[in-house]
Amino acid sequence: MKKQTTVKSILAILAAALAFPVAAEDIPAVKEAPEAKEAAKPAVTLESALSFLPDVLAEVGGEKITKEQLIKQLSMGQVAPEMLAQLPQEVVKGLLVQQIQEMVDQAVCLALAKKAGVEPSEKLVRDEMDKIYNSMGEAQKAELDKNLKANGKTYGDYRDEIAKNPDAQKYWACTSYLKSAVVDKEKNSVTDADAEKFYRENQVLFELPVVTVSHILALVPEVDDSGKPLTEEALAEKDKAAKAKIDGIYARLKQGERFEYLAEQESECPSGKQSKGKLPAFTEKGRMANGQMMEPTFTKAAVSLQKAGEISDVVKTPFGYHIIRLEEKKTQEYVPFAKVKDEIRAQLAGEKIDKAVHAALEQGRKDLGVKVFVTVPEPKAAEAVPAAPAAAPAAPEAAPAK
Repeated sequence: MKKQTTVKSILAILAAALAFPVAAEDIPAVKEAPEAKEAAKPAVTLESALSFLPDVLAEVGGEKITKEQLIKQLSMGQVAPEMLAQLPQEVVKGLLVQQIQEMVDQAVCLALAKKAGVEPSEKLVRDEMDKIYNSMGEAQKAELDKNLKANGKTYGDYRDEIAKNPDAQKYWACTSYLKSAVVDKEKNSVTDADAEKFYRENQVLFELPVVTVSHILALVPEVDDSGKPLTEEALAEKDKAAKAKIDGIYARLKQGERFEYLAEQESECPSGKQSKGKLPAFTEKGRMANGQMMEPTFTKAAVSLQKAGEISDVVKTPFGYHIIRLEEKKTQEYVPFAKVKDEIRAQLAGEKIDKAVHAALEQGRKDLGVKVFVTVPEPKAAEAVPAAPAAAPAAPEAAPAK
């Protein structure tokens, strides 16, 4: 199951403000060549690279979000100003709009917190951090204390240091507000019946691996030894050689040579050396226990085998040519509902919390009359770039990376 975000991840934009500022690397001055007479160009800075932006980027309830604040945040992330300076202004705007929107959300959240009587303060930070520290198990506390001690600090030192940071105070004010206004109301709103309904409607997510196979692979590489893509002609030669190799191995199997021996000696998949060709088990739809998906053509050929020890014909996939042997095939089984009930409830609650936080911030933006002064024009219909196709399923463990 996909893990859902938490309030902390929703507020990652605020947590970023806790990072210790790191000075950008100085750009060395360009030495003047003996024959050159003109002065060296000044180093590019974030200020100069973003000079085209307005001084005020947005307003939240009368509070201004400035270019100076944006530059401060970008400097913490070690953004290379010379890179920004080389890009067209509209491209830079596109890269920065999300960052500006996150700063707006931070300001909105803080305004809502203050309206609810939650003020940023050192005491608030200490109290909230103590709640987390005191909820830790003894092993977690010991590990944290050990790491702090290595840096010459106690937990109290660390907490008090953070509490003095104004950005930390804002972060914890927002966190505390959202916890009381949203999280505490939603976290127990999902019932066992809700969880069971999700379980029944999404059975594929709870299928247990029941198919186990071994394989021998004759790899068809797409790049040369230096990593350069092969030409069509070179690729055709590699494909021809791989097909000849797998046909030779198949003939040896028919003559009685052991599959395990040939997998260990001849297969170009790491599974050959690691496990004599044996792969992790997967479901009839190709999903492994870790959630990754087997290559579809490989899965179809593997699942079509019926008896343990049965060997497939040569199978072509994007990796190359395979010979597959069935090791075990059981009737499809499912993870018991009782075992995943709490996980499902947590996931569904997380989704509800995410939506509620988003709705609270969106309503706050409307109520506070948020104005953003940096926008990026929508591309014209003729210029629109087609959406990228969905990412292909990850290659199975022990299979060669494509």
